[in-house]
This record gives sequence, C-alpha cells and structure tokens, in this order.
Amino acid sequence: MPEFLTYSKFHTKEETEEFAAFLDKNNIIFDIEQTTRTLDNVYIGEDPDPRFLVKVMPEQFDQVDKLMEERTQEELNHVNPSYYLFHFSNCELRDVLSDPEEWNYFDQLLAKKLLKERGEEEMKLPEPVMIHEMDTVKPSRLATGWVVAGYLMIPLMPFLSVIASVMLLFTNRPKKDGTKQYFYDGPTRAHALVILVLSVLYSLYLVFIRKGYGF
Repeated sequence: MPEFLTYSKFHTKEETEEFAAFLDKNNIIFDIEQTTRTLDNVYIGEDPDPRFLVKVMPEQFDQVDKLMEERTQEELNHVNPSYYLFHFSNCELRDVLSDPEEWNYFDQLLAKKLLKERGEEEMKLPEPVMIHEMDTVKPSRLATGWVVAGYLMIPLMPFLSVIASVMLLFTNRPKKDGTKQYFYDGPTRAHALVILVLSVLYSLYLVFIRKGYGF
C-alpha cells in the first residue's frame, strides 16, 4: 500500500499551515509530521533545522509540482519585504541553495532570485531542488572526537562498544525507490568495523581468559 512521502519541509508552523491550506484547496491529500528537536538544540536554545514535514502520496507529486511552479512564480514577485530571507547575507543565501534537503522549494527559488538581484552570476548558482526529487541524502560523518572516544571505550565498555559499532555500521534510511542507504559514510563505517572487531576480541578475552578458561 502506498505511503505518504515527504514533499517539502518548513521551519515554522505558519508556513506549514499555509502550504497545507494550498494543498487542501487543490484537493491534494496530505499529512503533516512534526519532528523533535535534538538534545543539543534544546540546550543551546536554537532550532535551525526544519521542524515540519509535509507529505503527499507519491502519485500526486507531479500534480503538486505543476501547482507549485505556478504558485511560486507568482509569489516571487509579491514577497513581503519582512520575509526572513531578505535579511540573509549572500553567503547564507548560497547555503540555502547548496542544502536543498533543509530548505523548501520556494525558499530556494527566492534565494536564487535575491542573489541574482545582488549581482551574482546565475550560471554559478545551483538549481533549486524539490525534496522529493532527491533520491539520496549525503551520508553523515561521525566527528573525529567521537571516533576517538569509540576506540577509548573498547577496554572500558567492550559490550557497549559492540552495540554502538553495529549501529554505526548498519543504520540506514529508505530511499524513494524502496532500497536503503547507509546513514553514515564509508570512513565512519570503516572505523566502526575496526571497533567492532576489537570489541568482540576483547570481550572474548574477558570471558575466556580472565575467567581462567584459557585456550
């Protein structure tokens, strides 16, 4: 049975509700999912990541695309000057275009329009991309500090190291075509494999040698 897939992401509830009303007006069935804030963002008091996912049925993507193209081209000429992207620097606007996974299609189009008006060459600017058009997401890389901590954890908590390394090795996310993509990149998974092997060997040492069984 087909499932709702993410069509666009929004940072605020107001944007989400506006887009939802647009879909409802055009008889598009949709679903809204609110993501949770990460622990780090809770402590820092900031939440830069999109918090709302608007999902539609895959077979309606093309229909929504056409509606969005018509709507955005019209809205680009009547954007409220108080809209937050107007206060972005050129560098921040380029970040919007270079990270389409985190920004909705309208924001990408507006960012490109503003950069062109500020003198940026259009040929050097990335093309806006709708969320559902991205079949893959760039795998994450574990920070060096966490990798080092993983190695240091082997003699202290080898059993926990086994669990953590297995998660790093095999955690994945579904792609649009039904296949899966590893969440972490090659170097991270390579470290995880080494940690897993060392952790298993050290665990066996603790179980068999230190308890006096020997080989």
